[in-house]
Amino acid sequence: MAGVDLAAQLTAERQSSVTAINVIEVPLELPLDWELPTHQQAAHALLESARAIVESYGLTFTGRAVKARSAGAAIVEEAARRDIELIVFGVLRRKHTSLRARAFGPTVDFVMRQAPCRVMIAAAPGPTAR
Repeated sequence: MAGVDLAAQLTAERQSSVTAINVIEVPLELPLDWELPTHQQAAHALLESARAIVESYGLTFTGRAVKARSAGAAIVEEAARRDIELIVFGVLRRKHTSLRARAFGPTVDFVMRQAPCRVMIAAAPGPTAR
């Protein structure tokens, strides 16, 4: 939830609103309207946690769970549709990535390349090996 907290902090200065999207990626072999109750419940729980964080800053929150084939494409489409000014990702840094490996994963990489607005990444260290 570090990304949500950062987005709320940045937004609080302007007294704007925060929109959060949780994308449920549906495999190609299933229709997009296929019911995935466990995934949908988890998405709504995350959005409610995000709502609590954002509203603690006195801001307006809009949360949306969507089903899509690609999380990155869904985020970019939502940002364009809502005329979003900034996309904030909270991600865990991957350890020991080669120079050719993606630093944050395919969704963040896609959004960074295709977003119609600025993209900010709040990177926390990943889990440590024991």
